[in-house]
Amino acid sequence: MAKNVTLSKDDRWLVIQKMVERHGLASHHIRSYDEFIEHGLRKIIQAHPIIDAEVGFFLDFRVALDNDSEEMVRIEPERRSLTFEYDGSPVYDITPLECRIRRITYGIPIYVWVALKRVKYDGNRRTSEIVKKDRVLLTIMPLMVGSKYDPYMSIYIDKDPEYMAEIGEDPMDLGGYMIINGSERAVVPREEGVRGRILTERLDGVSAEAKKYAVQAWLVSPGTYRNRVTMYMGRDDLRLYVRFTRAGTKEPIPAVLLLRALGFTMRDIVMAASPEEIEGKSTRGSLISTVLLLTAQGVKPEFLRTQEDALFALAYYMDNFRIPITQRNKDKVIQEVKRRLNLYLLPHLGTDESSWAMKGYYLSRMIRRVVLIYFGFVTPEDRDHLKNKRLKMVGDFLEELFAIAWRSFIEETKRKIVNWVAGYRDITDIKRVLRTDRLSDTVMSALATGHWPTGVTGVTEILGRLNHLDNISHLRRVKNILTRTSAEAKRGKVEARDLHPTHFGRFCPNETPEGELCGLTKHLSLMAYVTADIPPEDKDRMINDLLPKIGLNREPIKIGWSPYPNTPVFVDGLYIGHVKDPNKFVQDFRNLRRKGEIPWQISIKYWENYREIHISTDRGRILRPLILVKDGKPMLKKEHIKKLESGEWDFDDLLKNGIIEMLDPEEEEDAYIALNEEELTPEHTHMEIAPASMLGVSAGLIPFANHDQSPKVTHETSMAKQAMSIPRPNYRVRPETSTYILSYPQRPLVTTETAEISGASKRGFGQNAIVAILSYEGYNIEDALIINKASIERGFMRGFLYRIYEVEERRYIANRTDVIRVPTDEVPGARHKVREKLSEDGIAWPGVDIYEDEIIVG
Repeated sequence: MAKNVTLSKDDRWLVIQKMVERHGLASHHIRSYDEFIEHGLRKIIQAHPIIDAEVGFFLDFRVALDNDSEEMVRIEPERRSLTFEYDGSPVYDITPLECRIRRITYGIPIYVWVALKRVKYDGNRRTSEIVKKDRVLLTIMPLMVGSKYDPYMSIYIDKDPEYMAEIGEDPMDLGGYMIINGSERAVVPREEGVRGRILTERLDGVSAEAKKYAVQAWLVSPGTYRNRVTMYMGRDDLRLYVRFTRAGTKEPIPAVLLLRALGFTMRDIVMAASPEEIEGKSTRGSLISTVLLLTAQGVKPEFLRTQEDALFALAYYMDNFRIPITQRNKDKVIQEVKRRLNLYLLPHLGTDESSWAMKGYYLSRMIRRVVLIYFGFVTPEDRDHLKNKRLKMVGDFLEELFAIAWRSFIEETKRKIVNWVAGYRDITDIKRVLRTDRLSDTVMSALATGHWPTGVTGVTEILGRLNHLDNISHLRRVKNILTRTSAEAKRGKVEARDLHPTHFGRFCPNETPEGELCGLTKHLSLMAYVTADIPPEDKDRMINDLLPKIGLNREPIKIGWSPYPNTPVFVDGLYIGHVKDPNKFVQDFRNLRRKGEIPWQISIKYWENYREIHISTDRGRILRPLILVKDGKPMLKKEHIKKLESGEWDFDDLLKNGIIEMLDPEEEEDAYIALNEEELTPEHTHMEIAPASMLGVSAGLIPFANHDQSPKVTHETSMAKQAMSIPRPNYRVRPETSTYILSYPQRPLVTTETAEISGASKRGFGQNAIVAILSYEGYNIEDALIINKASIERGFMRGFLYRIYEVEERRYIANRTDVIRVPTDEVPGARHKVREKLSEDGIAWPGVDIYEDEIIVG
């Protein structure tokens, strides 16, 4: 045991402070938003770059600006806020404060290059020539406060308190929200199942599916559309069945038939699913071969003769198949089946026939898992393990929204072009035919209401501003996908509410609402870090340059071949090659990452029971930092602490030098973690920075929370967000519908490290009171309080509620207008008693007491 402690409590909390300074408490929203503006917009337009209404002209968003450059989608977001007045005139450089006061949206212009092309025919060959190119305003995208595109409050620029006071902002504002029509709205991340990875479960219960099938494995393709493939094992007949998007809904497809249609023979399927059975090295006999033979016996022999026969037979299992399935139409039927296999069966692996070998390999992996789980050789996946979940962030929601808005924009623009050419024959101005108003309306209405076109509601919420803690807590909230479904579903899945071991250090174990959303709404722990996508060039460099040096063989999948006895390697669920020695490969990978050659956000894990290595680079994983341990001693030393104190190093330097490591829930399965330095043994691989960082910000404010009863801690995390304080120093210049202000807020006498790091103690919550517990003639029953009259007279707990009432002077048709003034006798109900508190301008006198049913504005 390591007896001599080298790191003090202050040293460890300094590391946490540096992490919060470097990565912020709300920066996961900002990173996600910036990635959407940088890559997401381009990706969506790149997928559908042409608007062709077939009138002799078409619009192409892939533009070459000069002869040397290639044709590509060119998006140019401008780092200047922009809005339009009611008469349509543009107003630049408008501050967030002005947007709140004037009830307008804080946004930046997104410009895009577009080319108008004329169609020409050279014989039968269709060509096109560019008529003109133009840079057009595509939309005003609501801006996330704190984004790198934010001209005033970007978290990437140093802002001193004087500057923040000048623009009327709170120096402690975290950003991470948008200002839509003057109100601040935050996007709450949702937990989603991981895409691109095979998940499994044993079916039990009373559903029709559970009565028929014993085990299922499924995979959801990444991307906008939820293309799902599910493999089942029959409960009674032990046969394998498949369903995928638009196929097998009424009657599931026998797995052997689908794989035969993809070009696999029976031997090829066994080779991909269980190669050790063919090599004669299986310890389980020919288990998978037997199940496959059983499945084949349930299919008509003529369906399995050739690949063509299997493709034709698949048509019987397809949904909404419009072509009559007859021998006369055989070619048409096969073409349609091929089209559906390309587009709806695992489309992320490819959308042409060259990807069929890979699709067959993935289906074979699903077969292997389902059979081994049924016979008890491996256990099914734990659905609540965080490795099987991702957080759907603001960038993902915006990508989904913009993709839908873009498709409706294309359809509306096509209609406009047809009408324009019918009336004017020629298109002279590109801007006149683009329905950019439609695009902006779709995006704006969804963000303003929180109703997404996909049917999901409550995506954006009004940001909590009761006090500083309420604000932090709202920006670190996470919802479970179940919160949007029916009341029955909310009551049903108990496991979804339970605390899972992988939540340690990622979700606060105490901060959750009481009542029906208990355990479904969670909050991130103090040191939880949510990943964004790795830049594509870093990912390519890793796969093509670094991994082959440590043993990766980039051999592609072929029909009738398997990587066995080597171990296949997957990046975000996609097969990239195989390795001979999996344990050495994983260790070499980690060594490269600790040297800073591989980005620290990337994780790796070797799953022995499946014989697969998985590398994760995708967004939405929750990482947490741990101190690396070597030979029973922490890698973090006093000299590193001194570098942090002097400002020579920041938190990221600890990651690049292999002193601290960020682990995701999957890789943490390989770690042996000590809570304290005293517990270290030579077997330990990591050590906690500070065990108290497992709590969220709200629970971290409670002194001695470890001595409290657990439900009371949960209770207090909710109540701390309702404490009165001075919520923001700019409350005089910045109106809110209602603002609660405590006249004399005090800093708590007993504070915690979390309170200092989060800035909560700089604001003061409530007041330090002297409390006595005693009996007093029966007035002390239950929750009764007796308060000293003298202390109240001296301002104890004195608070105000400021409320704003707005009145607009509107213009109506026939030149009728509203006028603010003292109502005359003709106005119904304008009695003298009602009007007596109004001054000459029709607005109540300042300082006058107003009671219920009295007029404030005439």
